[in-house]
This record gives sequence, C-alpha cells and structure tokens, in this order.
Amino acid sequence: MQEETTKKKSSWKLNLILLAVFLAVVAFKYFLVSGNSIAKLLTEYSGAEIKIEKYETVDNMTDELILNDAQKQALIKLFKGARFRAVIADTLYTADAVRYDISVNGTYGETTGVLMRILFTGGRYLMVSDMNYDNVLRLYGNEWNNKLENIMAMS
Repeated sequence: MQEETTKKKSSWKLNLILLAVFLAVVAFKYFLVSGNSIAKLLTEYSGAEIKIEKYETVDNMTDELILNDAQKQALIKLFKGARFRAVIADTLYTADAVRYDISVNGTYGETTGVLMRILFTGGRYLMVSDMNYDNVLRLYGNEWNNKLENIMAMS
C-alpha cells in the first residue's frame, strides 16, 4: 500500500516538473523574438517605398529619407539574425530620446498605404506594427542608432 502511494507521489512530481519545463519553453519562445521575421516582411515589401524619419525630440523631425535599393538591403540585413526580447506593453513612448520612424508604404494584395511601421526609440526599444500584429521589443546591443545612421548615410 505504501509503495503504491510513493509511486503516485513520484508520478505527480514528475508531471509537475514536466509541466514547469513546458511552460518555461513556451515563455522563452514567446519572449525571444527573431529579427528574421521582420527581415522577411521587409523583403516581401521591398518593392514598396521605405522611409526613415529621425526625430531628436517628440515633435522635432531632423531628417527624412526614402531608401534606395542598397539601403533597403542594408536594413533587411540589419534585422537578419538579430534577436529581441518581447516586452508586455501596448505603446512605446520616450519623450526625450532620439527616435527613428521607419514606414513601409505601398500596395500588398488589397491593402494600400502603410504596410508596416518600425519605431526605434532611445536605442533600447522598437515597436513593430504591420497588418497582423503590434509588438514592442527590447533591443539587444546598443549599436542600433549608429547602424541606422550608417544606412541613412549610404547614397
């Protein structure tokens, strides 16, 4: 009788451990976001107009540029292989930080207009919005502003 109770306890513990491992894997998959999915969308929209606007403050746009083909490819390459961490938030707001607003304008299927927006703010966060989802992401590394500046400087 005691042996049967011990088996039930160890079976219950094993199930609990397996459930914890499963939940950890699901949480990890949810919070770790690959830049490849963003690069794939940008590749699909590569025929569209891609514009970068740079803001020094909330209302002070200091630069605006429509990307050429080489700049589009550099932007796609920037996202390929990059990793981000999802942040639980609906909006992204940093009033005192440099912000880059990347918009993809064009026609895709029956949709015309802004197909995708990527908002970089403070060199730490980005928000990706397209026809299917909005996602706030934490950037890994602090070279993103410099890399975007380099892409904008290409002519």
